[in-house]
Amino acid sequence: MSDAALPIVPTLDVGEPRQLSAFGRALLRSGTGLFGAIVLGLIVLSAILAPLISPYDPTKQDLSARLTPPLFFGGSTEHILGTDQLGRDLLSRLLQGARVSIAVGLFVVLIAGIFGIAMGLLAGYRGKFTDSVIMRVADMQLAFPGILLALVILYALGPSMRLVIIVLSINGWMIYARVTRSFVLSLRKSEYIEAAEISGAGPFRTMWRHILPNLTSPLLTLGVLEFARIILAEAALSFLGYGVQPPDASWGLIIAQGQDYLTSAWWIVVIPGIVISITVLSANLLSSWLRIYTDPKQRDRQRGWKNWQPEKDPA
Repeated sequence: MSDAALPIVPTLDVGEPRQLSAFGRALLRSGTGLFGAIVLGLIVLSAILAPLISPYDPTKQDLSARLTPPLFFGGSTEHILGTDQLGRDLLSRLLQGARVSIAVGLFVVLIAGIFGIAMGLLAGYRGKFTDSVIMRVADMQLAFPGILLALVILYALGPSMRLVIIVLSINGWMIYARVTRSFVLSLRKSEYIEAAEISGAGPFRTMWRHILPNLTSPLLTLGVLEFARIILAEAALSFLGYGVQPPDASWGLIIAQGQDYLTSAWWIVVIPGIVISITVLSANLLSSWLRIYTDPKQRDRQRGWKNWQPEKDPA
């Protein structure tokens, strides 16, 4: 079998120490990718450690300290980011909101990713009738506004964190299915796939052992990008009143509760908005770097631009 005949598919073998070492060195040399990874890692870590590092109980009310401004705008050291209209510490509520937003994002990416990848593998490998049915269902869902479908379901069944995860997973599996299917179609007739089938490998083994490992890099990039989208979707649903319910905290819910105090206590809205923006930006930067790192063509093109120097005039 000729190596030239094999398709070039970006892969990231995370199972070998050398690959992990190269991955780490490349990430450390990357400005935007390293920034996104550090910021996103700190946000996830703060969400995990929120019960330990929160200065106050996020639900504790203190009307005597209501609408206290942040420390850097004339506030007190007791409430670094200020308090809301009920005297609750904003930093503690942001940490609790991080737990909700990060948990929703991770669970939705996991559930939608597993189901969507399975459907994409099945559609691309089986083809014909199976491919038509799965892709038409995905097309119908994509044609219907996802946020509207989520609002209808949440209005009918009642808002809750668990239902938000289910609804966003239903709205998110299609992109995984379409991306997976496109890569499977490009690999389906490859010589090494045909060799595996001739050697007696069944459909499930072929998809699991020979096709899926080649999709690790693009699907990892897509998962990070979808994580940022889910953060925004959960914040939007909570802002509209169909996500996390009081007394629990969510970034979108904090903004919704503080919108009536925008002129007198702007920090209740602005600070959570900045946190959401930084989280989404860091996820997008990390996914952009992953896309370049795992694609040899784009990586070489970027290196070429960095090493390019204008030719000097011989005169």
